[in-house]
Amino acid sequence: MGKSTVAAMLVDRLPGWRLFDPEIVGSMLKAHLVDQPVIDFQDWPAWRKLVAPITAAVARQTEAFVEARHWLEGATHLIVDTSNLDPKTLVDRVLAAVA
Repeated sequence: MGKSTVAAMLVDRLPGWRLFDPEIVGSMLKAHLVDQPVIDFQDWPAWRKLVAPITAAVARQTEAFVEARHWLEGATHLIVDTSNLDPKTLVDRVLAAVA
């Protein structure tokens, strides 16, 4: 079972949780960087720079919380479906972008 399947199962079973897939950022870049093909989206510096602020923007707009220590009753939670960045690095970047 892969990460996307697990993430989708969690969202289905946890009321108030939302899924954000950073591959959508890669798809957007792919449409505009056709002259710079890569095997993996994470190889584009732009992808690495954009994922955290876009995740933070989604979290702000949905009043979601990205890390368990920010658990609040009734809050929306955001599951970020990615294995391309170290999870702690991603959370640190997102929390910095939200601040």
